[in-house]
Amino acid sequence: MGFVKGLAFLENVVRIELEMHLVAAGHDADAKLLGQRRMGAGPGAIVHSVSRHPNEKILGYRMAGAADVETSGFKSRGFRQVQGFLPEHDTLWPGRLDAARAGPAQAQFLEVAVDAIEHAVAGQCGNVQNAGTGLPARQNEVSLGMAHPSHPARILQRRDTRIRRWRAEHNLQGSRSEFSARHHKADSGVCTIRIPAQRPDAVSELDRSVTFRHRVGIGIGNEPLDFLLRPGGSRDRLEAAARNVDSYFAVFHVAYHNASLIIGHTTRSVSYLVFRIPPASRILHPVSRPMRYQTPRSLSAFCRNVLPVLQKAVNGRRVLDDVAAIVATDRWNSFDRFHQTTETLVDRYERAGATVEVQSIQTGGRIGSGRWIIQEAQDIRSATVDVIHPIRCRVLDYHENPWHVVQWTTGTPENGLVTELVIIDTLDELGSIVPGALAGKMILTQLDPRPALKQLSATGAVGVISDKPITGHPDATAWIKFGWGGIPIENAAVRLVGLVLSENGGRKLRAMMRTHGSLSLLTKVDTRRYVGTHDVVSGIVRGRDDSAEEVWALAHSAEPGAIDNASGVAVCLEIARVIEKLIAAGRLPRPRRTIRLLHAYESYGFFHYLENVPRLQTPLAGVCIDSVGSRSDLCNGRLSWRSTIPMSAGFVDRIGAVVIRAALRLGKPGYRLAPGPFVSTVDTLMGDPRYGFPCPWINTCYCSTSDQLWNGYHSSKDTPDFLSRSGLSSCTAAMAGYLYYLADAGSREVMELAKSETDRIIQQLADTKKSCSPAEMRYLQDSHREGMDRLKRWISDDEAIGILNDNERRVLEAAAAIPKKGRARKRLPRGAGRVPRRLAPLAPTLENTPPLIAAQIHDSGLPAWALFWADGNRTLAEIADAVGCETANAVSYEQVAAFFEAHAALSYVELN
Repeated sequence: MGFVKGLAFLENVVRIELEMHLVAAGHDADAKLLGQRRMGAGPGAIVHSVSRHPNEKILGYRMAGAADVETSGFKSRGFRQVQGFLPEHDTLWPGRLDAARAGPAQAQFLEVAVDAIEHAVAGQCGNVQNAGTGLPARQNEVSLGMAHPSHPARILQRRDTRIRRWRAEHNLQGSRSEFSARHHKADSGVCTIRIPAQRPDAVSELDRSVTFRHRVGIGIGNEPLDFLLRPGGSRDRLEAAARNVDSYFAVFHVAYHNASLIIGHTTRSVSYLVFRIPPASRILHPVSRPMRYQTPRSLSAFCRNVLPVLQKAVNGRRVLDDVAAIVATDRWNSFDRFHQTTETLVDRYERAGATVEVQSIQTGGRIGSGRWIIQEAQDIRSATVDVIHPIRCRVLDYHENPWHVVQWTTGTPENGLVTELVIIDTLDELGSIVPGALAGKMILTQLDPRPALKQLSATGAVGVISDKPITGHPDATAWIKFGWGGIPIENAAVRLVGLVLSENGGRKLRAMMRTHGSLSLLTKVDTRRYVGTHDVVSGIVRGRDDSAEEVWALAHSAEPGAIDNASGVAVCLEIARVIEKLIAAGRLPRPRRTIRLLHAYESYGFFHYLENVPRLQTPLAGVCIDSVGSRSDLCNGRLSWRSTIPMSAGFVDRIGAVVIRAALRLGKPGYRLAPGPFVSTVDTLMGDPRYGFPCPWINTCYCSTSDQLWNGYHSSKDTPDFLSRSGLSSCTAAMAGYLYYLADAGSREVMELAKSETDRIIQQLADTKKSCSPAEMRYLQDSHREGMDRLKRWISDDEAIGILNDNERRVLEAAAAIPKKGRARKRLPRGAGRVPRRLAPLAPTLENTPPLIAAQIHDSGLPAWALFWADGNRTLAEIADAVGCETANAVSYEQVAAFFEAHAALSYVELN
């Protein structure tokens, strides 16, 4: 199947089997509902047949001269015999099926899977008739598949017309991957697709590389298939992608967390294909399904009246100039240059009329504490590598390209090191080397050295040169670090010279090796590690009322890229200029509360500042501005707005989405809003509801629905040339509006926000009342309560607070009206009633955590922010339920116990 070469060039017959194991109500074991049959029809034919289950339909494909692809359907009540993969929508979707029917995730997967099969078949195998599109079919639409394989644009157009009609019938919004689940009842189940394995190890290799969530996407190499297959002659791109990769994979992703389809394939043989939907909760994360949201009147008025004023005041050229000034110093990836960036920011904030504060943080701290500390400062002065025998040539020079040096590299003697070059490109090769066998040598590798530091050091080599490829940019140099805040403590004794070449630079060096048999290198690296400081810079737009109430924007500095993240820093500078200028001109009132625009070393600077700088209260709300303003062709026109952390106040997500949409309509930068679930950047862990603030993330670094990063991410290709002036302007206006609205909100705005949030939750409870478990009900109530508690901090009026309390009562009454499920109360394991109480802010970094504790946290399988569910009241059993609702996966008490016991050993919690 491999989507490109698989169907056209496979010599053997490929059989694809779709199996669904659905758990019927009252049954304690999976029932295998489907049978598989070999299809014996001739080339070009499509076969319908009925298996041992009378309502089960099997749809098969026979490709002319290429391969058999056999796909079995699934059981449903009232299955209509139409030529389409799914039945009439009113028999499958709105709730007429019994407990053995396929849930929405399975159906949604089939939609995408069948589309992908069709395109692969049409592009590679010629005529395949009536393959169906996977969307709910109307009876008179019996032939939509590959009747015209030579016209993929027509097929896509007809399919998309059908999707729009179906959405309109159900009053749905959003993309194909964001169907409403209002009428759906997702049954526990496992869905699996397999291709018989000739290289079963490929699954585990690929599985580790795929962590996408909440989106549907298909990729070949690093090209998203939904992009390659868009109308307009994209087949050539598809075939070109195939020619450029020897091993590639495809990923399907549906609305459930942790569900993925991975297809491993090489040009020589099929390796494996697996799709699994784990047993799932019936509650999806709020962002994964669109819910009705009544925009508060004050927010609509703000977008009509204030946002255009902000938009007109933004100067995109000025933002680009700021980007260039920041990149000029941060690109050197050296602490002395980072301090020069601080000077630039102070100067520009002062000229904007904002107040500026600089907090200097000393390096070093408690090793093994889990705290986010930078162990040492490091200045890089120079670095060169020369081939000195049998020929002489320069290989790299830091002054020509600062990306050539790995962060936290060790230095060399003043006269340099003369070494022999050896090439090691796989972990198997590296593991087979006898310890110390490469003493005095330099390793050239395409591996990322950070995960292999211990193995590289064990060889005895003095250093490593990585020519890790950057997809689509063979002349780009990857940004590589031996660690984020320093070398991780488990590898603290490692001392290696670390350097980086582009893929083409590596090819030249490898060609020299092939020509001459061996090469001698002279390597000189002049670097200094020392006890120093790193800075946190605050640009402050002062509020007119309580100076202790603040709204924050985080835009990390101290990284070498223009998109990541000189763009975010420059946007903040422009936000300060625009707001202060409009205030000075009398066109805007000074906001009630202070807006603080923060810049620091990613995570390490912000977290230290939050923990250690005294303040009367935590910030009210905020945003992470990281990697914005990319050219629309890089991000495929996607302006991503990722939710705040699940257990924090989600009303900020809705405010931001409304403001961003309005800004895009005004600025027309070529973006469309792409909302999505929470992603840890790690800065967004500031969403910690106890110690932090609700913190969504705006970015343009994703180029597909599967959260694929743009090809030049974290490489020397990340230059100002890839930024869009109009894109930066729109991002600036949107974030200026978001921050100003939150900072200036009064009682009226808060009351409207509270009503919209309450109505939304009540509607969600009503939509799920027939299938909502007690745990899911608590999850929704807790979500609403957190939002109301956060909104109370905006106001001091007793009457207004009473109204917010009334909103909470409305939700309690709505929940009480839902019939309780007649399930027996399950017996809890011993210790499940323990209550963890948090002792420290945020979550630990595993780089500064003792290896055994770090392994226990990692092996629990829980995300770092699961720690934030501990509020001093929830038991471990209740936290397991909450994490299960958040992730839409079953989470065991044992996982949660192991997770919190490890954090207790690290003194982040105590268990009572």
